[in-house]
Amino acid sequence: MAKTAFLFSGQGAQHAGMGMEFYSSDDLIKQLFDSAESIRPGTLSQISGGSDEELKRTENTQPCLFLADIAAALYLKNRGLSPAAVAGFSLGELPALAFAGAFSPEDGFRLVCRRGKLMGEAAKATDAGMAAAVKLENRVVEQICLEIGDLYPVNYNCPGQLVISGKKE
Repeated sequence: MAKTAFLFSGQGAQHAGMGMEFYSSDDLIKQLFDSAESIRPGTLSQISGGSDEELKRTENTQPCLFLADIAAALYLKNRGLSPAAVAGFSLGELPALAFAGAFSPEDGFRLVCRRGKLMGEAAKATDAGMAAAVKLENRVVEQICLEIGDLYPVNYNCPGQLVISGKKE
């Protein structure tokens, strides 16, 4: 018998309107979003109509995407589809854990708000950036980082995609 797994997306999958179809069609998801709005006012307006620039800021992206991720999973569960397993990609690990019951969605939302705020502050405190190196073997990207210096492989996404980080200059 086939088994179903839910995979929760990470930062970069955000867009205005994400999850709002679930908000308007499921009372339990509406309650979750409304609870999140009381914890972090402005979240609903960012999700429903935030600009790309606003949603790219980590302190906004993470809470909004957390809600959209968990809303999609709850929507499916509320209609009878339960996964045998859950997993998350980067930020997606947190809604996966909340969905699996490791902590409540509200506590997960609080955690993600704090995480996003701290990561946003750290990003503003340094002139650094990240970029995905694609279509190269990891060892090639690692060697380039060593040769350049102050450039580091930081996230091994999959074969042929390695995120690097370093000073923008």
